[in-house]
Amino acid sequence: MLFCRGATALSSFASALRSIVTWVARIALCLTSGVSGAVELSVDPAILSTTGIAWASGSPLWFVRSVGTVELAGAVGMAAAALTGAAPHLTVLSAAGLFAIDLVALGVCSRGSTLATPAPLDQLSLALSLVVLCTARTTSLRSQRKRRVQSGSRSYLDMSP
Repeated sequence: MLFCRGATALSSFASALRSIVTWVARIALCLTSGVSGAVELSVDPAILSTTGIAWASGSPLWFVRSVGTVELAGAVGMAAAALTGAAPHLTVLSAAGLFAIDLVALGVCSRGSTLATPAPLDQLSLALSLVVLCTARTTSLRSQRKRRVQSGSRSYLDMSP
């Protein structure tokens, strides 16, 4: 009996720790992507290259603005999903989009004859988007299973005389 209580306490501690890590990663990803997207949308690419975003100098303006738009949209989607709680799949879509744009950023940084070192913020954003994507996906799958079980039990109860 004592072992079961300890396992339950450990399980609830692990669940609380996972929840805290997930929320910290979501907030950090939302902030880094939102700020990065806003800067890429509003600042001239020549100035961006002097501030450490080296890929912007060799890229067309439409590409820089598109990356900024996707990053800002991902941050807004992540914040909207967290604030409303109504669309948990929006977190998965936002994290997947941010992960994809971070992979594109790594590819753009590594183009050319020499490999350029990606910015630490890009690496952090890639890691955060992967953490959020994995945790949000498992959370979304769990909530879908709960809904299926609840809807299945309701239909079973509704069919009884």
